[in-house]
Amino acid sequence: MSAGHGEAVATRDDCAEAIRTVCSYCGVGCGIDVRTKPGVGGPVIANIVGDQLHPTNLGRLCTKGATHADLMGNTEGRAIDALIRPARGEEFVAAPVDDAVAAVGTRLRAILDRHGPDSIALYVSGQMSMEAQYLATKLAKGFIRTVNIESNSRLCMASAATGYKQSLGADGPPGSYSDIDCADLFFVVGANMADCHPILFLRMADRMRAGAKLIVVDPRRTATADKADLFLQIRPGTDLALLNGLLHLLVASGDIDTDFIAEHTEGWDAMEAFLADYPPARVAELTGLTEADIRTAATMIGQAGDWMSLWTMGLNQSTHGTWNTNAICNLHLATGAICRPGSGPMSLTGQPNAMGGREMGYLGPGLPGQRSVASADDRAFVEAVWELAPGTIRADTNRGTIDMFEQMAAGDIKACWIICTNPVATVPNRTTVITGLETAELVVTQDAYRDTATNRYADVVLPAALWAEADGVMVNSERTLTMVRECVSPAGQSRPDWQLICQVADAMGFGAHFGYESSEQIFDEIRRFANPKTGYDIRGASYQRLRETPVQWPCPPGDEQNRHPIRYLNDGVLAFPTPSRRAVFHARPHMDARELPDDDYPFVLNTGRLAHQWHTMTKTGRVAKLNKLNGNPFVEINPDDAAALGICDGRTVELQSRRGRAVLPAVVTDRVRPGNCFAPFHWNDEHGEYLAINALTSDAVDADSLQPELKVCAVSLRPDRTLRASTTAAGQPSMNADVPAPAPGPWVLWASQTGNAEELAAGLVDQLEAAGLGGRLVSMDDCPVSDLAQRDVLVVTSTFGDGDPPDNGAGFWDRLRAPDAPELRGLRYAVLGIGDRSYGQFCGHARSLDTRLAELGGARLLDRRDCEVHDEESVTVWARQVIELVDVGESAPVALDAPAAPRPAEPFTRARPVAARLARNARLTPASAAKEVRQLGFDISEHDVSYAVGDSLGVLPTNSDDDVVAWLAATGLRGDDVVEVDGAECTLREALTESYDICRITPNLLAFLAETTVDQAAARDLRAARTQLDTWRLGRNGIDVVRAFGVNATIEQWQEVLVRLTPRLYSISSSPLVSPHEVQLTVSIVRYRAPDGAQRGGVCSTFLADRARDVPVFLQKSPHFRPPDDTSTPIVMIGAGTGIAPFRGFLQERRALGHTGRNWLFFGDRHRAENFYYGNDLTGMVTDGFLNRLDLAFSRDQRKRIYVQDNMIAEGAQLWAWLQDGAHLYVCGDAAGMARDVDTALDTIIGTHGQLSAEAARDYKRELVADKRYLRDVY
Repeated sequence: MSAGHGEAVATRDDCAEAIRTVCSYCGVGCGIDVRTKPGVGGPVIANIVGDQLHPTNLGRLCTKGATHADLMGNTEGRAIDALIRPARGEEFVAAPVDDAVAAVGTRLRAILDRHGPDSIALYVSGQMSMEAQYLATKLAKGFIRTVNIESNSRLCMASAATGYKQSLGADGPPGSYSDIDCADLFFVVGANMADCHPILFLRMADRMRAGAKLIVVDPRRTATADKADLFLQIRPGTDLALLNGLLHLLVASGDIDTDFIAEHTEGWDAMEAFLADYPPARVAELTGLTEADIRTAATMIGQAGDWMSLWTMGLNQSTHGTWNTNAICNLHLATGAICRPGSGPMSLTGQPNAMGGREMGYLGPGLPGQRSVASADDRAFVEAVWELAPGTIRADTNRGTIDMFEQMAAGDIKACWIICTNPVATVPNRTTVITGLETAELVVTQDAYRDTATNRYADVVLPAALWAEADGVMVNSERTLTMVRECVSPAGQSRPDWQLICQVADAMGFGAHFGYESSEQIFDEIRRFANPKTGYDIRGASYQRLRETPVQWPCPPGDEQNRHPIRYLNDGVLAFPTPSRRAVFHARPHMDARELPDDDYPFVLNTGRLAHQWHTMTKTGRVAKLNKLNGNPFVEINPDDAAALGICDGRTVELQSRRGRAVLPAVVTDRVRPGNCFAPFHWNDEHGEYLAINALTSDAVDADSLQPELKVCAVSLRPDRTLRASTTAAGQPSMNADVPAPAPGPWVLWASQTGNAEELAAGLVDQLEAAGLGGRLVSMDDCPVSDLAQRDVLVVTSTFGDGDPPDNGAGFWDRLRAPDAPELRGLRYAVLGIGDRSYGQFCGHARSLDTRLAELGGARLLDRRDCEVHDEESVTVWARQVIELVDVGESAPVALDAPAAPRPAEPFTRARPVAARLARNARLTPASAAKEVRQLGFDISEHDVSYAVGDSLGVLPTNSDDDVVAWLAATGLRGDDVVEVDGAECTLREALTESYDICRITPNLLAFLAETTVDQAAARDLRAARTQLDTWRLGRNGIDVVRAFGVNATIEQWQEVLVRLTPRLYSISSSPLVSPHEVQLTVSIVRYRAPDGAQRGGVCSTFLADRARDVPVFLQKSPHFRPPDDTSTPIVMIGAGTGIAPFRGFLQERRALGHTGRNWLFFGDRHRAENFYYGNDLTGMVTDGFLNRLDLAFSRDQRKRIYVQDNMIAEGAQLWAWLQDGAHLYVCGDAAGMARDVDTALDTIIGTHGQLSAEAARDYKRELVADKRYLRDVY
């Protein structure tokens, strides 16, 4: 920003006159008038309206353009400082921008000197200004001398650009938007203009009202197709066959311009024989269209006086995208409908300056002014302007975006600088991008917002100015230059892209060539790049002129005309910029998409945009008005396919390709063809797990344009097995929609505290489906009791606390045991209880459910079975028995002898843990403390896995050698004896080390000892101990009990009584945004003395503290125990002792994401001096205002003991006020003590400060649970 301009902005407190600028979204390039008003620290945008004088839109704006004031008024999440990670995996630290750019430049220069120019890559954007794009090209190709500069335009317009060059000699459309106003026919193919380019579509609709016709070609019936006179719902990837077939029919009917072909083209001689291969019958077979419709389309084109073709990604994002553009040009050249008003090919760009970037050379061989490194003359010209020695600019080029990230993943590219784009969300098969960024030594991102899917992998984030905060020039799809004006000052320390590039270049040692003081100086240099070969010329444009009006190039010096709608006319003579001065016909045969559906992946996935969102929603996702219009992701599925798969509207569907998966709500609609599905690509990691559709898409590329084939990839679809709310056609959840009638077969009703019972229930559904039954997974939370009548229901539930239901089954249990619960006539049910035998109320909730369902009239299919989660044999037997008993109705007989092979387990799950190195083992408490608490960290960088805050880490421990020796000595058994465990033989010592929990005292162990001992007094003591197990076992473990009450028993008897050594779950205490490769835990190490003075300890905690190295671990997801999605929602966190763990992760996550919602933490333990875990971090957050309230309760630091629940009651009025403001409340601690006391305190607070009766208070709390605003992670 120049000093003068900055002063003008700073003093423009209220702008009575509109500031003319241009929209920041798509490539249509609509003009906008901005008015400002005084604000804190300077002017702010008061309102925006469409520019009625702009030739593109004449005052019209779409919803996105019209909400720019809302966008600029919401500063949440803006990058206002530079962000630097001190090391990979550590949290970002805010830094001055000058320090950050100096560090970036220094590190880039070191990598350049050490590894050479191609070790550095730039990935830039069609959203950058022309000036910034030019500087990126100049720095990369002229000074770093790397071939690795790529742009997101490679994903959008590379095929159109390449096709134009091959057919017409130069990039860019030959006509203008003004052709729309006089065309007789519009041929729209692979473009949903009504949603994605709505202002042009309105202009087209105006012409249609005057009699023009519309043909739409699309595999999806879009909003544009709804307005068509002829809609051709084509099979994906077969456009080339259709285009050839249309030209075949035009030749046959004589509707071609032979004079134009003879005078202005070459290559026609080969076309007629080539086109003979595309008669209507073959084209119909390839495309799925009818011959009649194909003939109608050809007739409409042949009889149109003037006609336009308009297309975008539907043709470009293809492995034959360049050929698609050639074929469109063939149609126009053959009919002579080009370079005259109302006619011509018009490719539509998706970004506001994608056209400008192509002109600045940011793709492949490009150089500024539509030049190429392949031309020695072009290289010499650019070297002269840039004052470089001859031969500096290299003649070689790269292999596109996909190859660039593949090189990065292979370690060949060491540094990547990403500017104004989000490749983690947008590049197909995005796993390659993620791997590349994780592999690179240095990742720099430059963005206006702190958190994007890509910034999460950055080492440095440079804060960039946003729209209306900097001057610059944009070029739209029809070659019109419009100036973006600085209307308000940049937020915080953010700076224009061009200025950041100059600063980094200076830090790399190239400052003498990047000493620009304003964007205007850069633009004046760009004006020197006129190219007489292609007709590119902006010498007649200037900042002074562009402040007054947009200008369409070519605009040579002295030309005062602002509009030049038709290219390639030289003094009225048509001449194309090819060596022969003629356009070229190319015979391009039909080619299948690279990936076609097959038995494993039988559906074709198509992706695209919605009307009211844009790209990855970095901007539009922050505008409430737009989110109300398009607020949720979805996948469209044809009704025939949905019926065959048992998918109903609103049900969540898993999409899987050879590359990845997504999980999206279904919209069942005939807008998509059978065998096809469609999903928008806007949603990504910022918005939730498994929403990024580009995890699935194909990265196969066009051989010429190197553009990937995002529009066609093969996927499988299967219903997610949880009932959910219905979804409307717009993808919005409809909470009032009726749950559709279930598929035949039983419901599998589940409740689970940790996820184990849910996993078993899902597996049972798989078995039902394999047996030919339509099982359905239903969460108890989502199930009305009355829906159980006249149904077969298989119940799988765990038990929480002292025989209570899991949290997600508590509401159902309340409804089931209510006095007015409905009779359940016709219900047939079976119950599988999952529990831990070490608890006295083993499977207590399963028993309660079993009894109550019978009381309400249900009939048992099978006696209840209670087992531990690892007892696979018991679970399998129960499942097989219950499937045999289920009423199959009209289904085929159940074949149980040959069960379907289970799907392979995903890594980092209980069924398939990964071995992670214990990389951190730090004691948090002083050596003198009574409690030993440690921070542990597991390195998962070698595994392609991730985690989320709120999740738990499962650890598979082993017993110590000393404990195994002691147990063998107590029982008199030999460790070398061979035993069988899970069908495999091993020594008893190995089994005791790895498979059996020899230290746990369970009711079964005491019963076995009482029954086996010959000492009757000992037997009485053991039976008495069972009734008071929780207190009796204190200070003892299983080895002590076996030694004290020794019995003679066989190995087989011990195998029956010993419980299995099960994984221990620990709440994760880090955020993947701060620590992506290290899962951190906060663990209390249990150590004590046995009655004989021997050292004892917790099996897993001492394993981790003393012996662990490479540990089998898995992720136990907690899908609801998460910070709220709404960034402004306040949260209250209540944790005692190591219950601080998840809340450390919550706070890290909310800070990293820039959440503005208030944060309140209640924490307690014994002594502040010993047990204030992460105290410095927490008090620092209080000091800087991020943690709004921190209430501490150290129970032993004063005479009267104070606990977290006491502080809650003391602050009850404020806590109630927070709840009334929508706060989410989270609890982490032990279930029997702390969590119960907190729950009681919450009842008191709600009743007292809400002035509610006890029953009304419980109802209020139940609503909090149902709304997932009261969530517990307790043990």
